[in-house]
Amino acid sequence: MQGLDYIGKTRREHLYRDVVATVERPLLEKVLAIAEGNQLKAAQILGINRNTLRAKLKKLNIDAQRFKNEKYTHNSPVRY
Repeated sequence: MQGLDYIGKTRREHLYRDVVATVERPLLEKVLAIAEGNQLKAAQILGINRNTLRAKLKKLNIDAQRFKNEKYTHNSPVRY
């Protein structure tokens, strides 16, 4: 993730959308890795409803199954 250094370069009316687009995918993938693909556990970690998580995964075309049986370590890279 690039960080948020680009924020000053984005148009103000798109700031929220741009920041969410930048951080949402890596965040969901990192949490799914921690939860080993368990969507209920991932939703609990994020503090959102499982159905909300499922909708986000569908929208971003993220397959939670690919995180099953993967052991997460603090230094584990998240695949993009």
